[in-house]
Amino acid sequence: MTRHLIRGLRVAFLMFSMLAPTLAYMQAPAGGLVNFEQIKTAAEMGDKVAQFNLAYCYFKGEGTEKNLAEAVIWLRKAAEQGFAEAQDRLGLCYHHGSGIARDYTLAVYWYRKAAEQGHAAAQFKLAFSYLSGVGVEKDKSEGVKWLTKAAEQGDKGALLFLSVEDGGNPLVVEADLKAAKAGDRYAQCGLGNRYAEGKGVAKNPEEAVRWWTLAANQDNAMAQYKLALAYSSGDGAKKSATQAFFWWKKSAILGHAGSQCFLGMAYNLGEGVAKDELEGFKWLKKSADQGDTRALHALGLCYLRGEGVAPDRVMAYAYFNIAGVHDDEAKKSRQDLDKKLTTEERIRAQQLSKKIEEEIEAQQATETKPKGQR
Repeated sequence: MTRHLIRGLRVAFLMFSMLAPTLAYMQAPAGGLVNFEQIKTAAEMGDKVAQFNLAYCYFKGEGTEKNLAEAVIWLRKAAEQGFAEAQDRLGLCYHHGSGIARDYTLAVYWYRKAAEQGHAAAQFKLAFSYLSGVGVEKDKSEGVKWLTKAAEQGDKGALLFLSVEDGGNPLVVEADLKAAKAGDRYAQCGLGNRYAEGKGVAKNPEEAVRWWTLAANQDNAMAQYKLALAYSSGDGAKKSATQAFFWWKKSAILGHAGSQCFLGMAYNLGEGVAKDELEGFKWLKKSADQGDTRALHALGLCYLRGEGVAPDRVMAYAYFNIAGVHDDEAKKSRQDLDKKLTTEERIRAQQLSKKIEEEIEAQQATETKPKGQR
């Protein structure tokens, strides 16, 4: 899974934790007490489990009227007696501002109390607080430390974040290997990436290709893309333009922008397939429509040279203009063409650039991620 996606998940998690009602985190009474009066009597006598259960009753309005402020009072009593579950829930109350004024610093204080007792969910919340800098000074090393502790107890959310913050962590490598061996195509693709980069394992291009192949055969577009690159470069696999084309095409059909770009260029150059500039233009356009910088530049060159499309230097300039923001070669292509355009053509090209960018943004906002592309 990409860092970009995890960052998105991190934001989503934070938004969820801000909005989700604390009630959702309260569990049914523990300790065998089911009658409100019995629970209240035991709680007033100082029983911490009963105090936690009484808080539940007030949160849910079971056996009594719903009263969040009263719930927090009893939750605090249990938390102050060292009941980890209550400490974790009290931290959530402070985080949400449920039954008490929102206070992220106090949320972290109570998460830490529970986390230090080995409470996995609290460890994850504490880790997230450190990683996001909410309620405590941002500290990646502390975040990773608490993620590791939570992951060691099987917290899947912690393992997910740990895979990005500390991808070489033995826990993450072990989990990836286990999932990959079980046939998970995403884990197989990720394991291939590990071997290609030497991240958490010894670098081994051939082993990378082996895992990418397993994932590619299960229609993982990213693995197909990586496999095509391996065949194209000869890194970890016997160099083969035909095989590279084969896998780029499979991945491109699934919607992978990078593969669509390389497929288009393969058609234009006749590499691994008979030269076909019309097909080349078609696939480059699909990739460019997803905002792929390399494809945007290549499409501009198609317009400039009349490859698969009628020559149009205004369109060429428009695409060079968009790609040139992130690509020096595209920027140079734009600068070279700029000298040949009239003022009127340049104005039209700028207007076209804006229109194309808006269309790309609209498509990115409405389309779902293509099957297999992770």
